[in-house]
Amino acid sequence: GITSIGADVFCNTVYFYMSMNLYKVDFPSTLTTIGKEAFEGWEELKAINIPDSVTKIGNGAFSDCTSLDESTIEKIKAINPDAF
Repeated sequence: GITSIGADVFCNTVYFYMSMNLYKVDFPSTLTTIGKEAFEGWEELKAINIPDSVTKIGNGAFSDCTSLDESTIEKIKAINPDAF
């Protein structure tokens, strides 16, 4: 039952710096919050599935995800500026 992904948790520019590839993320239906810059910098990320349980996406959560071409954003109540 993960409910929150914190700030900078999977930020490629901070921790991983191209040490692995991330192409798709399917979030659990229990998730409510994605923190700021949580997935920043994953240039090869192509697909995300954000369930309707998510009520907040932090600033820059998916910034610099330049290959993101498919996303499912159902009923998000708060998307901060520059989330994508």
